[in-house]
Amino acid sequence: MLPLVTFAKSGNARNRSLLAVVNLLDHASKHKWPYKMEDRHAGRLIERKTKKHYDDFLLLKKDQATLENFLKGLKDLAAKIPDNQIDVIFYIHGHSPDSLRGAALCFAGQAVCVPLNELSQMIRDAIDSSRLGYLYSDACWGSTHLSEMMNAGFKVAAGTLKVDANHTSNLRRFLKSWNKGNYFQEAIDFANRNPLTKIKDSILDKDADSFKVVMGDKGYRWSND
Repeated sequence: MLPLVTFAKSGNARNRSLLAVVNLLDHASKHKWPYKMEDRHAGRLIERKTKKHYDDFLLLKKDQATLENFLKGLKDLAAKIPDNQIDVIFYIHGHSPDSLRGAALCFAGQAVCVPLNELSQMIRDAIDSSRLGYLYSDACWGSTHLSEMMNAGFKVAAGTLKVDANHTSNLRRFLKSWNKGNYFQEAIDFANRNPLTKIKDSILDKDADSFKVVMGDKGYRWSND
């Protein structure tokens, strides 16, 4: 059994679980020290912002953020609470369909990143798709991954247009809006309006465009359970 952090059911809990996968250090060809700091910051932010809003929370970070642990985490969360919705946050590296590796996500401990069509099938094999809630992906080129993630069974998903450069500044805004009970699209819109985004994009990477697009049920929210 993976180390599962369980929170007591509160007035805000809505029979939901959250699985977060955080590892930007592996597969980083540059900026290793900033990525290490970003990993630490993201893990703390996600845990702090979700304690009052989820019944169960599993954070896979550093060398725990493997594909095997992600798939096992889905199964464990589904088995723990019958009929819960499982939301997922990916905070890992990604590739576009035009890259040498093709559309792929990069989990810890892998020499080769996982093609999105293969990952989609793995998720379907691991869990009843009706149990999946939203996917928030901070992976670069995440927008090119959305169709396969919808095929996996997520009700709604959001991903970055190109290289993601703003990282936790947008994630913080998304969680703030989502936790208030806003629609998924409203929460993403609030994150996209971050005034720091264009500044960070222009400074950090010539291919950066951290704007996130949504595919699926844009009106999805807590009360849809």
